[in-house]
Amino acid sequence: MAFVAVAVALGIWAADAFRLRLPLLAVVAIALGLFAVGAMTSRKSLISDAAVLFGAFFFGVAVCLSCLERIPSVVLGEEEEWEGVVMSRPQQHGRVFMVDVMVARGRLAGHSLRVSIYADDRSRRLDEGFGIRCRSAVEPIEDFDPDRNFSFRRWAMSHDIVGRTFLYSTAWTTANVRLTDLSRAERIVVKSRLLRRKIGEKLHAQFSDADAEGIVSAMVVGDKSGLTKELRDMYSVVGASHVLALSGMHLGIIFCVLSYVFFRRRFRFFGSLAVLCVIWGYALLTGLSPSILRAAIMLTVYSFADILVRRHNVLNTLGIAALAILTVSPLSLWDVGFQMSFMSMLGIVVLYSPLYTLIPLKIVRRYWLVDMLWQICCISLSAQVGVAPLVAFYFCRFSCYFLLSSIVVSVMAFLILSCSVVALPMILLGVFPGVAGSALALLAKVQNSLLGGISSLPHASIENIRINHVQLILMYVVIAALFALAGRVLLIVKRSRVWQSISHAADDVTS
Repeated sequence: MAFVAVAVALGIWAADAFRLRLPLLAVVAIALGLFAVGAMTSRKSLISDAAVLFGAFFFGVAVCLSCLERIPSVVLGEEEEWEGVVMSRPQQHGRVFMVDVMVARGRLAGHSLRVSIYADDRSRRLDEGFGIRCRSAVEPIEDFDPDRNFSFRRWAMSHDIVGRTFLYSTAWTTANVRLTDLSRAERIVVKSRLLRRKIGEKLHAQFSDADAEGIVSAMVVGDKSGLTKELRDMYSVVGASHVLALSGMHLGIIFCVLSYVFFRRRFRFFGSLAVLCVIWGYALLTGLSPSILRAAIMLTVYSFADILVRRHNVLNTLGIAALAILTVSPLSLWDVGFQMSFMSMLGIVVLYSPLYTLIPLKIVRRYWLVDMLWQICCISLSAQVGVAPLVAFYFCRFSCYFLLSSIVVSVMAFLILSCSVVALPMILLGVFPGVAGSALALLAKVQNSLLGGISSLPHASIENIRINHVQLILMYVVIAALFALAGRVLLIVKRSRVWQSISHAADDVTS
């Protein structure tokens, strides 16, 4: 499935890069024909594998063409009336508030707009889930900084943001917007934003420290609107920005905590279903970002494999997750979160085991604290190797103390998210909400203090790194070559008499 997912991604890239304008039905027919050839030929033969991979390539072309056909055209300067639902908390930029709005009625119904609203008393009161009625001219999305590798236009397309518009105070008003023109899935997404706003209001009432509230809101419900620029920069310098954007780590921690509560041998099936319902509900509540979707799909496959007592291959499951996301949303291929999530996971899958076995297991596993710290270091180093070229490419930065910050983040994120599993229901139900809020605030302050100390160390990050697409690819080629070379050298070393002597000495120590 990993190779199939790569073939689908290449098909999506080719359809967009070469502006293919092929008949959609013809491309689908080619893909189905190649899949049929692969099914009719003998398994594990060259012809079967080639047919399946080329079929996956044309399938990627088909889903990309289908997606591009559904994107509505935006006519520059043409005013139109529309109604929508605010899907993000307003962020102030100078004299305007920036929000994302899903259009509920109008020509662009079902798609989103990036809206700039003139800052006044009414716009300050806007929040997620508010309905607005407007009349404005919608303009195409453009890149605001062409010199950077990050393309805002590509990012907007991957999030179904088809245009941008500006609203004066007289051009909009709040309204009760009907959602009948939206699909069932889109209506569920809108309802989830209303629920997240209510949860955010409950959380806001329990915090007196703005930074602590911003961290807890970002880590627990995926609302990053309360994070100041200074706080974002501090986390970016130490290489801990991923903890502010909900990712697989967050979902994995919640899954482990809930599994401990629900999994019992006699009720394993129902316990797994209960945990998966919570996981997918949480993913929907927090916005269904690519990293959350990837983790939710992988955990679902893992759970069903466990229920059916089947072997679980992580690389295969990673391919299934990529294939599912790209099939539903092919433009996610250009989402930075999608790329970093899958490359970090790929780094962990490939590098974690070789790194973890560098030290004899009998020594590492003798002390649980040493074992835990060594696992965190191996996971962090593996993930960093996978995403470091992308971080340098998009954000022009490399964090020098990522291992130290990863230990802090791993421990503190586990404590904060584990505490939130208990504290969040207490706050929502009004059962000792002050105690629950104080516990979360204390943990958030400790995390901020520790990471602030790391960011103040000399040479905490290397700035202004500039690489192009060719250099990015070459960096991954070099990493792959070094990994293959290191594996060969390590194999030779482990066969040597010196390594065997060290292993025997370790056995004597542990015994």
